[in-house]
Amino acid sequence: MMGPMTARLDREDANIRSWVTCATARGGRLTLDASAFFPGGGGQPADTGKIRWSGGEADVTAVHEEGDDIVIETDADVPDGVHVLECALDAPRRHLLMRTHTAFHLLTAVLGELGSQVTGCNLEPGRGRGDFTGIGAEQARAAVERANELAAEGHPVRIEAVSRAEFAADPSLVRLATDLVPDVDPVRVVTIEGIDRQADGGTHVSNTAAIGRIVFERFENKGARNKRITFSIQD
Repeated sequence: MMGPMTARLDREDANIRSWVTCATARGGRLTLDASAFFPGGGGQPADTGKIRWSGGEADVTAVHEEGDDIVIETDADVPDGVHVLECALDAPRRHLLMRTHTAFHLLTAVLGELGSQVTGCNLEPGRGRGDFTGIGAEQARAAVERANELAAEGHPVRIEAVSRAEFAADPSLVRLATDLVPDVDPVRVVTIEGIDRQADGGTHVSNTAAIGRIVFERFENKGARNKRITFSIQD
């Protein structure tokens, strides 16, 4: 018989930084009953952090989503069995990723007004890279500058769940050139009030003012459909 799925604390509140949960350890991998570790996806890398249990502690080196479970790997052997863990994210890294991810949504919204779509992205703490259709170097620079202006205006960011039917009826909720939204119901949607609304599974700041400055770094022509923008986040 399968056990209950991992409670996804990261989806409920992206600001959770530490929590206590039970975990089952098997062969150096731990399946968590509750987790705020983001497992990676949509261009955002997985979280890192620490776990502590009676008798030891370890760094979290990998986080996986396996079906309905969150499974972590560590740099130390955790004895097999069920444990009560204190878990903690690498908070500065997570917050920088949240700022970067929300900044990327602003950029996709600005470029979306020009009819451009996302063909790929890679997000790192404090730096983002996105591939877009149908833009040139000047449009890229102007789009980053406009995204920076919008960030400074302080727009609230909220998470909601919409039915699959509502999602399917609104093509604007997908910014990707290829629809890679998983077949789930409901669909998680991130709204930047007054600016953008799109399906997304990652973590975000609660207000665009928390992003800081969005700085244009470079534009690269990666082919007929892929025009790459690299930007950074600064305090």
